[in-house]
Amino acid sequence: MSDEPVKGALHLVREAGQVPEGVPFGSLQELLDLCERHRGLAFVRVELRGDTAGGPRRLVLDFGQFSAWPE
Repeated sequence: MSDEPVKGALHLVREAGQVPEGVPFGSLQELLDLCERHRGLAFVRVELRGDTAGGPRRLVLDFGQFSAWPE
């Protein structure tokens, strides 16, 4: 896996009813480590930010589960 720098945030909910908290990360490995460290919490979104095609872009992925692979 590449460990190239990225800008992003893992949005998670620590307790039911709370507003999602954005936890920043600077590489894809950091994102995976955050997911492992916060296993059991509700992950609601991953947001990546960067420049491409001549301008700023944002990729948002909504999901609800992190698990070992393959299952």
